[in-house]
Amino acid sequence: MIRWGIFSVFLILPIVLLTQIDYSKQFLDKDYDLLKDQVELVSWLFAGLIAIVALVSLFVGFMYDNKLLSASRFRKQIYLPYTLSLTDIRQGLLEYERNVSGDILIKCVYAALLAVTSLTILVWGTAVGFYTKYQFSTSLIFTIEAVLNFGIYAFYTVLCCFLVGLSIIFNHIKNNKDPLGDGFLPKAKDLCNIDHLISKGCDIDELALKVGPSVEFYKNPPIEEPTFEMNFHLPIKFHNFRFVISIYDKKKRPLLTCYGVLTEFGHLGEKFVKSLTTNLSEGIYNDLSEEVTGEIKIFNSEYKVVSRLGMSMIVNNNDSFILSPNRIIYSRDKIELNGNLLANLQEEKIKYHVEQRR
Repeated sequence: MIRWGIFSVFLILPIVLLTQIDYSKQFLDKDYDLLKDQVELVSWLFAGLIAIVALVSLFVGFMYDNKLLSASRFRKQIYLPYTLSLTDIRQGLLEYERNVSGDILIKCVYAALLAVTSLTILVWGTAVGFYTKYQFSTSLIFTIEAVLNFGIYAFYTVLCCFLVGLSIIFNHIKNNKDPLGDGFLPKAKDLCNIDHLISKGCDIDELALKVGPSVEFYKNPPIEEPTFEMNFHLPIKFHNFRFVISIYDKKKRPLLTCYGVLTEFGHLGEKFVKSLTTNLSEGIYNDLSEEVTGEIKIFNSEYKVVSRLGMSMIVNNNDSFILSPNRIIYSRDKIELNGNLLANLQEEKIKYHVEQRR
């Protein structure tokens, strides 16, 4: 509604004003000639102004339409990110933000185009009424007066339709109309919103495999009394990101569970690192460093699983290792209880707990 509010005002206002003009007044020959000279001067000025504005509008519109085409292509790619890498996704998000962000140039050209369209309808509509007294024959009469009157109205109508159509196109461009689909392009931050991506049919499994979180473990000096650290790492921060990570030992017994909800949005494409503890017990660290596996489940707003990934351990050296996603698990548990861990989290928070060993 807001997209068309100003546009409607600029279109309707001159038409209303035209209906208020009195064309019945009789002019003396001297006054009539003076008015004709004024109308001709205004016509020449408007013709030049319309030519300049139309050319600039077409050039700027073509330039920005190419930006919207690029943004629309990436929108389709991130929904089905089979050929994208992590670098492609981050770079694509940054370019998408540049392509759909408001620009002062497009706003100025759009404002100028609306003003010219409105004044054209009013001023040239007044000139048409002055010359013809709004006498237009609907019957087929081939007289000089009838043909000229028809031509005046035809050219005036075509000109108004051209300017109104150009204004509509610019309104679509200014509001990021999707050139490859229906509706308008989403805001850049919406492409980092898991709820939005789910609603648009995004392949969350494939996306999570590319940009899914990892859990990092470090053994910090001194050697005599080391401390053990656990961090949560997400290469690109997504908001409304609800997850549960379960880590198992080599006998498939649960060792540790990490879960949380990310609701805050920062800079587009930024990475997110959260220190979960710097005081992990040495026994747990040693257990985790022995051929552990894991899985991550991603949930929607109703705490239903929308993605499930297997995780494997990557050993960097004797003092650090990482558990990260490596495959998609297409099966779903018949009874899912992990969502209950997230239901009580009302703000952005990441927690973990160590499973009791039997």
